[in-house]
Amino acid sequence: MMITNVIFNFTIYYFFAYAWLHLSLFFELSKTTNNITANGPWAYQNTRSEIENSLKWIPTKILKLTLNDVLLHFIRFQKIFYGLICIIIFLAINSHHQINSTFSNATLVYLYGLIILQFLFIFLHYVVCIRFRGLYNGGSDMMMMVIGIGQLINLCCLIHGHHFMWGYLFIAVNLVISYFKAGLVKARSIDWISGQALVYFIEHTNSRSLLRSFVLLNTKNMSLFFWKCLSYSVIIIELSMPLALISHSLFWFYATWAFIFHLNNFLIFGLNRFFWTWVLAWPSFYYIFKVLHTY
Repeated sequence: MMITNVIFNFTIYYFFAYAWLHLSLFFELSKTTNNITANGPWAYQNTRSEIENSLKWIPTKILKLTLNDVLLHFIRFQKIFYGLICIIIFLAINSHHQINSTFSNATLVYLYGLIILQFLFIFLHYVVCIRFRGLYNGGSDMMMMVIGIGQLINLCCLIHGHHFMWGYLFIAVNLVISYFKAGLVKARSIDWISGQALVYFIEHTNSRSLLRSFVLLNTKNMSLFFWKCLSYSVIIIELSMPLALISHSLFWFYATWAFIFHLNNFLIFGLNRFFWTWVLAWPSFYYIFKVLHTY
């Protein structure tokens, strides 16, 4: 079966969305430049042992030393990388209208170029996770890596003419598992069951948003029963996330809940990368839903 233009364009635009999200994270990273000094919390000497341990899998000593040098001068090298990537993405977007799913030689060259670029994204993300452990090794980084690998699989599927994009299945499965695991951890926590965890997070977060200030002012006026009910609702929805595949109404209920949930976490706790990363992952879930209800 030939790939339709709808699936082809959806996959290409999904790649562009991932690319721009990756670039936005770099601009956020650039704001921490002042902390990447000899005395800063992410100074190279503070993470050197962890970096060396993470590079043990590299077979040749020369390549290991080269990558070690890239990590040592990370900001300088990364600005060069991302400067070139911005130019490449701009050219790729401008030439996309000339590409379609008929698989001409130009289309194959275009897709192979995107695959190379995707490998570069995955590599840079891996480097970021090594260099900035702690700040850049949370759940959003895990999902960014999942989306990156899934999109790489999708591009390979396009090249080989597969009508089913296996990368979307990979992303969707990991998305559901992430919600289920989060709900399971909360269900086993006494603080979450009692509702005290939410109160603690709101009172001790470093976010300075207006919504967080408003919620903090009204926290004492809300009974613990309210927070307990809110905690239970989060746990139940996260554990039951696979039910979103049953019907259109359930899917859009869970999708709407997820959007509001991550948006509130963004506005209250400042978890902006979680919001954008999970929003980017949901179209894959929708693709799997449509496939299940089409065939």
